[in-house]
Amino acid sequence: GGGGGGGGGSGGAGSPREKEKEKEMVHKLGDGIVGACAEAGQAVRITDAFANPLYNPILDRAWPGQQCSTMCCVPVRTSRGLFGVLQALNKLDKPVFSEEDEMALRVYAKQVELVLGV
Repeated sequence: GGGGGGGGGSGGAGSPREKEKEKEMVHKLGDGIVGACAEAGQAVRITDAFANPLYNPILDRAWPGQQCSTMCCVPVRTSRGLFGVLQALNKLDKPVFSEEDEMALRVYAKQVELVLGV
């Protein structure tokens, strides 16, 4: 764990660390699309996230002016089990995330696993 270097009054409201925390999201297993991906341990590609019954509107509240439409999620595992989920939102150049996009996200997940020392 851990993160940045410590020091000197950098944790107040409006600080870079506070702004970083605002974008940090934690989902419980089974909570929303990301939680369902984590619970099942399977990649998920969603073509219309907003219409999905598992959709959690916290994503839209976290980034005002943005609405989540498409989504691709893959689990990240360590030797101790599930670590988290990588999530890509709103495919820019095509209407949906492809199988190739999912594979690319899986590659990123593997890189994260290597960095974590799996």
